[in-house]
Amino acid sequence: MVNIFQAEVNDSTLDDVVPESANRWRRLLSLITLAVVAALVIAAGFGIFEQERSASVGNGQLQMDIDFPGTVRAGNEMDLAISITSAQPLPETVEISISQEYLDFFEDFAVLPEAQSQSSGRQRAVDFELSAQPGARHAVFHFKGRAADDWAPRTDGQVAVEVGGSTLSADIRTWRMP
Repeated sequence: MVNIFQAEVNDSTLDDVVPESANRWRRLLSLITLAVVAALVIAAGFGIFEQERSASVGNGQLQMDIDFPGTVRAGNEMDLAISITSAQPLPETVEISISQEYLDFFEDFAVLPEAQSQSSGRQRAVDFELSAQPGARHAVFHFKGRAADDWAPRTDGQVAVEVGGSTLSADIRTWRMP
């Protein structure tokens, strides 16, 4: 009887057992695959695949912070949150303009708090007139809905806010996952 630790490849009863020297390409391919998986795990650890993104712009008197999905799957809920902070009390109404291409990304679209009015036409954008609390210096507006089913891998958009005479704008981008 042969000791298992002294067995040779030629002693195997299995036809598909081959010596290690015959599998150099397979070993190299498995090492490359392992390195790619490790790189993906490290990239995820650094937040490259984060699902939430934010943009912030300001001019000293007015600050706009936008939280939006970085990646989203079709049919999943998404929320575009626009936060406005002003050094002076906000006026009675605030106008937020969002590009039509980005709004087409939404299904079952809702604006919270509800917009007083909305209009379109200016540079392929939709303008929402929203009311702020009297005397407030900070307001948050949510644009909610489900991600539309589309074949485009990404959606670019622009968000602009007009408060009194000040206007701020920021570019946003959301990637669509299959």
